[in-house]
Amino acid sequence: MRVLFITNDLHDALNSRVKFKKWFEKVDNSYLSIAAPVNLNNDFPEICLKLKNRGFTISNIYSVNNYINSYSFNTIVYRGIENIILSLFIKNSKNTKVIFLLTGLGRLFSDNLVLKKIIRKLLVN
Repeated sequence: MRVLFITNDLHDALNSRVKFKKWFEKVDNSYLSIAAPVNLNNDFPEICLKLKNRGFTISNIYSVNNYINSYSFNTIVYRGIENIILSLFIKNSKNTKVIFLLTGLGRLFSDNLVLKKIIRKLLVN
């Protein structure tokens, strides 16, 4: 099985997803690719797909679509709201499972920004 895990920050990728990748590949004998926003001047061999920016951007749409077309993934995991929006513009096969991982939802209820009010309304109702 091939899995692509798209996370929305490098800290999460290096401190959580790389450990998960090692465990997952050992236990399940599968392959996990990690995509994360990276300063392109830095070298992080653990990150298979280095994105220029965080979340929904034209360059990320292009990069992720090209990467998915180059490999056959059984599952794609999108972590964070920005990447869920990005997923709307990503082409994958009908057989590919898509998983949305939302973390940090407590921040949605911490202040009164208009965007957060809209998201709260969509999630709660």
